Amino acid sequence: MGLVKEFQHDDVEFLDIGQIFRRTATTAERSMGGTSGAIYVIFLNAVANSLPDQALAKPSTNLSGLIRTPLQRGLDELCRYTPACIGHRTLMDALIPFVRAYASEPSLRDAVLEARKGAECTRQMTAMLGRASYVGRDRFNEEGGIPDPRALGMVSILRGVEAALRKNGDSARLDLALVRFGEPWNAIQNRLSVALR
Repeated sequence: MGLVKEFQHDDVEFLDIGQIFRRTATTAERSMGGTSGAIYVIFLNAVANSLPDQALAKPSTNLSGLIRTPLQRGLDELCRYTPACIGHRTLMDALIPFVRAYASEPSLRDAVLEARKGAECTRQMTAMLGRASYVGRDRFNEEGGIPDPRALGMVSILRGVEAALRKNGDSARLDLALVRFGEPWNAIQNRLSVALR
């Protein structure tokens, strides 16, 4: 809900993708607590800082071409601040496979599927970090194991982005930019409101 409010009543005529990452980070910082919130903020800001300036990007640049390297740099920066990695039963079990897959695959859908697989793998993991590490393992073994909620949250965000692109007619090329450089902000708002219905 915080993100919807952040972008709902905006007087900005143009908004580049770097601003979207920064404002999403600001919203996460205000509305999320704990380590998960800090992880989102560090990652999103690092991605934003790695994006080329709007003036340097060509209007025809697609999202996958623009964001592959910044996503990896964001993950590298995040790994400087957290020991969490694959196998620790955290949101990193979804984020790391997503970034790796998106760096090597042209399909956002395939990268989201890799994130989902990573989250599902947490069912049988012993929590190494975070709140889950304080809960008895037997609590997680019921019904074949419970996936890490933060990893599932990461997958939900990624699936939402992928679904919005697909719903807006980008199913043939899911790597097209959700936000095109120089696109009027009211046009972006209209497309987002249609996607979120």
